[in-house]
Amino acid sequence: METAGNVFNTTSRRNTVNIVAVCVVFAFNSFSYSSLQSLQSSLNPSKGLGLASLSCLFAAMSLSSLFISPIMIRKLGTKRTMILGSLTTGLYAVSNFFPRFYTIVPSALICGLAAGPNWSAVSTYLHTLAQDKARVTGEERAEVLTSRYLGLVNTAWQVAYIISTFFVSNVMTNNAEEDGVLMMQNFSVSRCGARDCGADMPQEAVGAVKPPDYIIHIFLACFSTSGLIVAPLVGVFFIQDIGPKYKAVSAAEVDATPGEETITWLATLKALQRPQLLMLTPFAVYTGMFYSFVMADFTKSFVSCTQGIHMVGYVIMTFATADAVFTVVIGWIRKVLGRLALFTGAAAINIAVMAVCLVWNPDLGERWHLHSLAVALALCDAVWTIQIRVLASVLFPNNQEPVFSAIYFFSSIGNTISFATSIPSSVCISYKLYGLTTLLCVSMLLYYTDEVLVKMKDKRGYKEGGEVTREVVMVSFDDDGAVKTL
Repeated sequence: METAGNVFNTTSRRNTVNIVAVCVVFAFNSFSYSSLQSLQSSLNPSKGLGLASLSCLFAAMSLSSLFISPIMIRKLGTKRTMILGSLTTGLYAVSNFFPRFYTIVPSALICGLAAGPNWSAVSTYLHTLAQDKARVTGEERAEVLTSRYLGLVNTAWQVAYIISTFFVSNVMTNNAEEDGVLMMQNFSVSRCGARDCGADMPQEAVGAVKPPDYIIHIFLACFSTSGLIVAPLVGVFFIQDIGPKYKAVSAAEVDATPGEETITWLATLKALQRPQLLMLTPFAVYTGMFYSFVMADFTKSFVSCTQGIHMVGYVIMTFATADAVFTVVIGWIRKVLGRLALFTGAAAINIAVMAVCLVWNPDLGERWHLHSLAVALALCDAVWTIQIRVLASVLFPNNQEPVFSAIYFFSSIGNTISFATSIPSSVCISYKLYGLTTLLCVSMLLYYTDEVLVKMKDKRGYKEGGEVTREVVMVSFDDDGAVKTL
């Protein structure tokens, strides 16, 4: 029989190995995908090809989050789902060697179909590790550990993003200096910033200068190798395919076995009947639209249009560095101030950033302005990316797959809307900024309502939706999947 000390050591060692492996896999995923995503609107501006591919990618991601994620995670497991997601990011990078609608769009659709299950799988995987460790050690709540684990993965993603953007920017800057592009001073920026409308770059802007094909092919080769080879191999050899050792269930369910539980896309639709999850959906849509604004509109209309495509990597590197730092710092801030204060402060900063983007004059703008905006945007992204998922895990601790699938479904809807509305010339950046600000205000009002419901439930200990909460016990699973009451 295992002693308490042995169980503690085994769980801690298993958690450490798995978390490090997941961080490495997602770091290579980021290297394969993130830099390419932020450059799509600048590298493939013709007829909005880059933005169209991203729009298709996130449209497919939204569908897969709803219809495919629960089934894939249940059938393949979280490990295989994450490996499949890595392979598709590499495929998307490969398609950019020959950028046409009939090459990039199909690969974007495939990547999107795997991306929804991929992100749902990592959230489910880390929450399972957090629940197991919280039960064994009793030192910290699963909510705190989930936030920490998600923060580590997000940090790994951003660090890889920093490295890739530094590499891309250095090569592009050296090439621009050799070609004399950096010496160009007589260009118009009157259609940059919030004044920019449509996917096509103003031809008179310095951002219209594109690096030679052989430079782009070097990037794509590195991105493709990371996604198709390195990340899947790390996942195969170092990530354990695990299920929960401990889980909170109702007393009536103790006699059931995990194998008897079927989760399909209907489970996600059923989860959306819960008022608390429904009130989170506008926030999920906003997080997708906000991130897409940074990766597409900000990089094209504020950075590439005014400074040149070679500067995109440097500004995004600032964004990624700040995002990684804030991800760690915010974990401590949340522990001290609480979730409500953190959300409120982030929303206030976010609205202020949108206002600055609206009034910023590209004619008088300087590079440090762009870097400052990138830092402020990173602070907001660090809060929304992690804390929405943590809040979902708090509200629904025992219904992970369909809940995370629903969150990613609506986040992908936001991505799709943002990228799609960047293509028509009738939609200016200023309109998108007004829309983002309005959606954030609505999302915050619904979030406050959610917090009130949580407090009421905690105080009364009680019935939700007119039904008395069932008695909850802790169960453990043996190696054969049988349930044992603790």
